[in-house]
Amino acid sequence: MTKVRVAGRGNVPYDASAAIVNFTVVSPDGPGFETVFPCTPTPPNAPNINFSPGAIVPNSVVAKLDPGGDLCIFALTGADLSIDVSGFVAPSV
Repeated sequence: MTKVRVAGRGNVPYDASAAIVNFTVVSPDGPGFETVFPCTPTPPNAPNINFSPGAIVPNSVVAKLDPGGDLCIFALTGADLSIDVSGFVAPSV
């Protein structure tokens, strides 16, 4: 599992509740999946992206941030990952 700080970076405010994230899996070692989620002890059961060996697979997701402004990525198989935050969800009023 990899933790990524989102809130407070770029134009994302510290109190953002979620981020709109474009991510791309590049050249995975084997077949698998990745799941983007707020950093909790157990990742959800549903993947955000599935891939096969050597593939380049993009996807976009609206990911809830944890209270510290982070999101986590769980990968079943080793792969390079490109992450681009394209927007955010303002905190609830």
